[in-house]
Amino acid sequence: MDPRSLSILVVDDDALSLRLLSRQLDRLGDHRVDTVAGGHEALDHLANRVYDLVLLDLIMPRINGIDVLRWIARRPALDDIRVIVISAEDSHISLRAAWANGASDVLLKPFSTRTLERRISRLSATPILH
Repeated sequence: MDPRSLSILVVDDDALSLRLLSRQLDRLGDHRVDTVAGGHEALDHLANRVYDLVLLDLIMPRINGIDVLRWIARRPALDDIRVIVISAEDSHISLRAAWANGASDVLLKPFSTRTLERRISRLSATPILH
């Protein structure tokens, strides 16, 4: 995965968070960024498009981030997708569930563009271990 040109799906039920993440990603390079406002839309995009990276909110109505992670994990064709879980919740139970269900990394809100860049760069250089 080339960290300068990634195909990224941003999933968050908060419109302001979607806009902020899109702006941060625009500053980081020439990426194709799709944004969706919830788990259902995320599953649809993941089933029909190819992504290198998913930035996934943990707490969403109906289909939450853990449900999306589980859905991804059951699809061998999606094994190469890295998922950074983004959450304002720092509950150890929720964060452990994210790691246990395949999250590649976890970022707690708020975070800087520089932090996001470092996390993406690190994942881009590291193969996924399954």
